[in-house]
Amino acid sequence: CAEDPSIECLSDDDCAYGERCTDHLCRTPCAVSCECPEGLSCNEDGQCVLLDPPETCETNCDCPAGEECVEGLCVEGDS
Repeated sequence: CAEDPSIECLSDDDCAYGERCTDHLCRTPCAVSCECPEGLSCNEDGQCVLLDPPETCETNCDCPAGEECVEGLCVEGDS
């Protein structure tokens, strides 16, 4: 029986240090979007995930890395 390539993990032990196994994928836990890699945002479950832009925000920390909060929307930063 061949392994399913979409299954990255079965438990947290299968993931790199600091990651959690969620829905068979290793994910980095987060508290705010600033803690996520560029292009990812922190969801309500504490997971860094891809979200469809534009995102709404109250502060820059609500936006993915490289973006800032302008008039309630995450936009590309000036840098």
